[in-house]
Amino acid sequence: MTAANKKIVYWISGLLLAILLLLTILFILDRCYPPVLEPLRNISRVVTDRSGQWLSAFPNHDGRWRFSARIETIDPEFIDTLVFFEDQRFYSHHGVDLLAMLRAAYQWLANQRIISGASTITMQLARLLEPHPRTLTSKLIESLRALQLEYHFTKTEILQMYLTMAPYGGNLEGIEAASLAWFNKHPRVLSNAEAALLAVLPQQPSRLRPDRHAQSAREARAKVLKRLQLHGHLDRQQVEAALREPVPMRRHGFANLAIHLSRHAVAVNRAEQVVTTLDAAIQHRIERLARRRAGSWEAGVTMAALVVENASGEIIAYVGSHDQFDTQASGYIDMVQAVRSPGSTLKPLIYGLGFELNLIHPRTLINDIPHLFGDYAPVNFDGRYAGNITIVEALQHSLNLPAVAVLERVTPTLAADRISRAAGALKWKGRGKAGLPLALGGVGATLQQLVTLYSAFPRGGKAITPVWRQIDHAEQRQTQLLPGKAAGWVNRILIDIPPPPEHEASHSSIAYKTG
Repeated sequence: MTAANKKIVYWISGLLLAILLLLTILFILDRCYPPVLEPLRNISRVVTDRSGQWLSAFPNHDGRWRFSARIETIDPEFIDTLVFFEDQRFYSHHGVDLLAMLRAAYQWLANQRIISGASTITMQLARLLEPHPRTLTSKLIESLRALQLEYHFTKTEILQMYLTMAPYGGNLEGIEAASLAWFNKHPRVLSNAEAALLAVLPQQPSRLRPDRHAQSAREARAKVLKRLQLHGHLDRQQVEAALREPVPMRRHGFANLAIHLSRHAVAVNRAEQVVTTLDAAIQHRIERLARRRAGSWEAGVTMAALVVENASGEIIAYVGSHDQFDTQASGYIDMVQAVRSPGSTLKPLIYGLGFELNLIHPRTLINDIPHLFGDYAPVNFDGRYAGNITIVEALQHSLNLPAVAVLERVTPTLAADRISRAAGALKWKGRGKAGLPLALGGVGATLQQLVTLYSAFPRGGKAITPVWRQIDHAEQRQTQLLPGKAAGWVNRILIDIPPPPEHEASHSSIAYKTG
């Protein structure tokens, strides 16, 4: 081997050793300093209905709105716009764009100021995951982190992470939060104008906030649109139409339905998205009805509603209060779970037990007259008495004396035991025990317990506990509260009650019972 050849071999060996040493150092650094991914785990939480429609959303631990981005749920035209505007060689470089760096360095030297940046999408992601002051040292760290991210993740994963973390003004981060806040819709389908604004906003999220700096936002959007036109991605008509679209002047709020149940859902489930059995459309209607009804009452009065599908026991709508922000009515309290007096709502069960024990029949006559039950002297709500009437009439008019008389024969102990087996233990005042006041609400129960009991009447006497998520069916209880015949009689009596005036035109078979 000649001296020249030995020299070549020496240099090649040295180069290979240097490359091997560099790779070893990078490998050790990668093991010692793995990618910083903790911010991607600090995600906003979402509660959805049975079809995936959002019910409520909650900010992350830092009070920011940051939802995980998934490429398949984002308009592909927006992805193309973002990559074209931010990082045209995104799919070909490995985290650092050397050509962009050389261009930026030349422009800086020629103009003595920064003309264009050289940060790739991956480098921006590295900065978002691990913020540093903007110095040359920080830029070197970002470059190394970008190479590391490209080594560990695919381009799609990097885009998703960037679109989860990208700043969009205020406490908005990520494409999902931005699209919902600025355009009141998910980013599955975006107009050219919307895509252009969302592509440019992360460059200067504070200066380009459309609700505060509409003109700056408009100009930045126009810059993107005209560049897209210049390179043949949009034609003149598309750009002109996009320029005519107004920029959003305010932020939209995030979903805020079924807030009491949603709070409970995120408290017991750590998943980013919690799916419930609710129906968002019905939930919205029930909440609107509750607000309208409560608005006609005196201050401090609240209401709750629980809508359950009888066959499955699945909760369709859950309203803990008519207004969570009504402090006079303690709207923050979940009245579905709060223990309250059930009023007259236990009377149907009392009569059902009387039917079961063959103590009465729907056509049995009973006296509605003043009567003293030991030291207990109940009266009717209006202070009047109907005399000799049928059980049907007594229940339909919710008269107090007949209900107490039937309960005396059924025994309060049996009624309380039957209720507790089906819907859970009742709450008695102090160390009290079951007594005749049970018939008129002299006990504590929750709305959910009452709904459980009432589910027995249309289900052949079998009560079913309500569930708000599919996995709860495995532990769902079904308890025979009454025999089928007794439950059927009660159900028929309640269906035959004349409906409230606003429902007189309804042809539905609805069973009514006042509280």
